[in-house]
Amino acid sequence: MHPLISACLSITIAFGGAARDLLCQRDVRLNSVSGSQSYAVSSLAGGLVYVLLREFHVWNCSGSSHKLLTGGIPIGVRILLSIGTSCAVRVLAWQQRPNDLLWSMETALEKNAAALRPLFDTRR
Repeated sequence: MHPLISACLSITIAFGGAARDLLCQRDVRLNSVSGSQSYAVSSLAGGLVYVLLREFHVWNCSGSSHKLLTGGIPIGVRILLSIGTSCAVRVLAWQQRPNDLLWSMETALEKNAAALRPLFDTRR
């Protein structure tokens, strides 16, 4: 995968989580390593591992197209290591999450009702 594609995927993942937070009316914390909102950190770490392994593979196999296809670091290993890095960062962030990370059902109901009530109020 080209490094530009890896960067685009990381941005899509990070801002997909941010869009979810906006729609759910929660605080958007893209760069929080200590909480569970570490989308940008984990996608950047996974993408960086993949790109570095890819560049090492290309550098190691330079000058030989046969070696580029058959030698070096297999693509499956690069993909698994990058996914593993992203998952490890998310697990680390999840273990260090604050206690008020998730709302209770009652709190979510109250916040959603307060946000939707003005939209459907017909007494205006």
